[in-house]
Amino acid sequence: FFTKLILNARFTDAQCGFKAMRQSSAKRIIPLIKDNSWFFDTELLYLSQKLGYKLKEIPVNWIEYGNSGVNMGKTAVTFIKKAIELRLRKLNKNMSNQKIVAICGLAGSGKSEVSDQFIKAGYEYLRFGQITLDEVKKRGLEPNEENERPIRERFRKKHGMAAFAILNMSKIDEILNRGGNVLADGLYSWSEYKELKDKYGEQLIVVAVYAAPEIRYTRLADRRSRYKDDLKMKYRSFSRDEAKSRDYAEIENIEKAGPIAMANYTIINEGGLEELEKQVEEVLVRINKN
Repeated sequence: FFTKLILNARFTDAQCGFKAMRQSSAKRIIPLIKDNSWFFDTELLYLSQKLGYKLKEIPVNWIEYGNSGVNMGKTAVTFIKKAIELRLRKLNKNMSNQKIVAICGLAGSGKSEVSDQFIKAGYEYLRFGQITLDEVKKRGLEPNEENERPIRERFRKKHGMAAFAILNMSKIDEILNRGGNVLADGLYSWSEYKELKDKYGEQLIVVAVYAAPEIRYTRLADRRSRYKDDLKMKYRSFSRDEAKSRDYAEIENIEKAGPIAMANYTIINEGGLEELEKQVEEVLVRINKN
C-alpha cells in the first residue's frame, strides 16, 4: 500500500528476494542504490522504474521456514521514512536527462551524415553494425554484402531478431553511466526497437532518414570514392543490385520498416548537404526542448 501511495510504484511485492535482471542493467542501476539493508529491494525496483526499465512480476512457489523476528510496527515507520526520502531524492541530472538517439533508414539514405551532425552536437557515437564489420575483418574476408549477410544472420540466430540491440546494450549503458548522450547509428529491426524501448523508455528517441530508392542507389554506387579515408568502412559503395537486394532482405526478413514508421522524427534527405544539416539542426533543437 505505502509503496504505491508514496512511490507511485508499478510493482506490488518489493521485498520478495527472488529477482533477476541482465548484467548490463545491474551495472547501471546498482551503483545508484544507497540503502544496504532490507530497503535495498524497494530502491532497486523504484530506480529501475524511474530509469524506464520494464518490470514484470511472475508468480513463484516460495517456502518460508521459521518465524520472522521483524517488528512490523517499527518496520512500517522506517519504511515510510525511507520511501519518502527516496521519492524526494533526485537522480543525477545527467542520468535523468540523458538521451539515446537511434538513427534508422535504408542504405544510402544519409544516416551517417545525420549521425555526424549529432556527434558535432556532443553525442557519443555507437554504430550498431560495427560488430558485423569487425567479424568480417577478423575472418579476413572482403567487406561486401555477400560476406556480411551470413554473419548478421548468425548473430540473429544466436541472440534472436533483437541481436544488434542486445549486443550493443552494454556499450549504451557504458556511455550513459559516464554521463553521455548516445547516438546509435543503424537501428535495424522492429525487434531491436521494441527491445530498446522496453529497457530505455522515453530516453529512446528514433530519427528516421528517408530518400527514394533511385536517389539512394545513385549515392551508393560511388560513395567509397568520396570518402577515401574511411578505416571503419562507414561509407561503403554498393552496386545497384547489391543495394536493392539489401533493401528487400532488410524489409522482408527483419521488418526494418517498423522503426522507420514509429520514428519520433523523420528527415527527408533528397537535396544537398546544406539542406540536410538544416533539418538535423531543427530536430536537435526540438529534442533539447523536450
